[in-house]
Amino acid sequence: MDNGIFRRISALLGGVRRIDKKQSDVDTKFGMVCGKQCDTYLSL
Repeated sequence: MDNGIFRRISALLGGVRRIDKKQSDVDTKFGMVCGKQCDTYLSL
């Protein structure tokens, strides 16, 4: 596993959580499901 993926997701969720806690919970589940696809998306 590439820890960079989790770091990027954590950083993203950290920002989202400040805006909307409920939305961040959704994003956390989505991040767990999409895995490397999230890494590709966050690299754009």
